[in-house]
Amino acid sequence: MFFLIYGSIYAIITPPFYVSDEMGHFNKAASKEIVFFNSDLKISKSARDFSEYEKFNYYIYKKSENYKFKKSEILNTKSFFFWDNEIVDATTQSLKNYPITGYWPQKIGINISKLFTDKILYSFYAGRLFNLFVCSLIIFVCLKKISNSREIVIIVCFLPMTLSIMGSHNQDAIFISYTILLITIISSMIEKYNVYKLLSILMVSTILIITKPPYLPIYFVVYYFILEYVKKAKFKYFNIFSIIFIFLICIYISNYEIDKISENNKIQQIKFLLTNPLIYIEIIFKDLAIHFPKYVMGVIGHLGHNDILFNKLYYYVYLLFISLIILISFLNNLNIFNLRTFVILFSCISIFLSLQLSQYLYFTAPGQTNFIQGLVGRYLLPIIIIFSLIFPKVNNYKLKNLNKNILLIIPHLNIWAIYKLYIFFY
Repeated sequence: MFFLIYGSIYAIITPPFYVSDEMGHFNKAASKEIVFFNSDLKISKSARDFSEYEKFNYYIYKKSENYKFKKSEILNTKSFFFWDNEIVDATTQSLKNYPITGYWPQKIGINISKLFTDKILYSFYAGRLFNLFVCSLIIFVCLKKISNSREIVIIVCFLPMTLSIMGSHNQDAIFISYTILLITIISSMIEKYNVYKLLSILMVSTILIITKPPYLPIYFVVYYFILEYVKKAKFKYFNIFSIIFIFLICIYISNYEIDKISENNKIQQIKFLLTNPLIYIEIIFKDLAIHFPKYVMGVIGHLGHNDILFNKLYYYVYLLFISLIILISFLNNLNIFNLRTFVILFSCISIFLSLQLSQYLYFTAPGQTNFIQGLVGRYLLPIIIIFSLIFPKVNNYKLKNLNKNILLIIPHLNIWAIYKLYIFFY
């Protein structure tokens, strides 16, 4: 209930397109195409104009420092942006290759709203709220069934960053929900496996990778559990399915289309890394030395366009609670140093390195060796969810009660974040 309440508040009080990259995500969700992968998209001209409206443009803050919205400025747009039949190219920015798997909830919400209104403003918020509703439904069902350390997952769900994304058109919302669904199926398979669970794991992990290809190393975790819980005679059957899924993913990734500038950047970066293979490790360590605090704060909450920061105490409180939950999970079962833990950690680290590499190739200036551009904290949220697979369910009575007390506090820390968000914009 609190997830929906706080998520709805974020969705309503955040001005249109002030969640990171939301303009491009809205253009994809509002496109005329029902199903799409990496093709050019078409959209109503009025909808594109709405997404490019000056008042909703982030750069207005560069023109007018400390600009404050009047609620009427947002509400008045309902009077001059209507759905029309003039079709133009969608402005998808750097999101062209993101498929429908990340946008179907927003698209459904927008299309349902069109049955009742021709005002784009209302459709915009309908897309946000329906995205939140779908993600909430998936997360609610999963948390009822998840048997591993659900406390870590709950904390991730109630982070200000997560809730602000859930109440937006950003595809990271459904991606986080897919990740929670995946670990729920895996944790349930630990207790009792069957053919449908194993096939579901392969399908959900494939959807995850198609939605965000840098998450390909998640297959390390998937195959570990398949190898551990499926008898050898049956594994051959799943091996065939796995090969098919990987083949489809490779075809999809190989057909990625990127603009000429990005293509040239990628070629130059690949040449640079091939001629200096060890320097990439050095770049990663340099980047962590510079950006690690930013990544941590980005996981907890950089709201808006990474502009709204909280005071240090707020971040320390969240870090304290997260550390306590992990410590409690560890004390609940000290016997976690095994092959399963190694595979999960290896998969999480590999995903992080894959994200770093993708950002280095596409967004970092050629030859840059001091840091990596483009990686933000919200990309790491699914890694924390995967990491939770290490810890079994907490059964100790005292530790369980301590967990409950912490989880009673966590959701309501968003009150301060919402207050900061409101006074920032209004």
